[in-house]
Amino acid sequence: MLLGEKIDKLYELKVKKDGLTAELSELGKEIYAMEYGLLTEMEDLGIDKVQATKGTATRSVNMYPQVKDKQAFVSWILDNNKVEMIQSRVSAGVFREYFEETGEYPDGIDTYQKSTILFRKSK
Repeated sequence: MLLGEKIDKLYELKVKKDGLTAELSELGKEIYAMEYGLLTEMEDLGIDKVQATKGTATRSVNMYPQVKDKQAFVSWILDNNKVEMIQSRVSAGVFREYFEETGEYPDGIDTYQKSTILFRKSK
C-alpha cells in the first residue's frame, strides 16, 4: 500500500471511529439517565437492591477525596509519611514549561519520547 493510500485509509478509519464515538456517547448518556433514574427511585423507596429477570441492580455509595487546600494536604502527607495517597503522575504541560525555563528536570523525574501521527483532513 502506498503512503497516499495509507493516509486515505487512515482518514476512513478516523471517520468510522468518530461515528462510533458519537454513537457510544449517546449510548452513555442513555445509560447515565437510566442509572440516575434507578438511583433516585431506589433512594425514594429506601431500597439498596432490586432483582429483575436479566440482572440485579445494587445501589452503592462510595467516598471520594477532593483536595480543597493543596498546601495543607501536601504538608499533612509529609508530616504523616503517607506519600502513597498521591498518584504518581506529573502534569506534562507544567513539566514542559519548567523544563523550557530552566533546562533541568525536577529531582526524581525522567522522561521518554513518544512519536504520534497528527492528521488533518483535506478541505
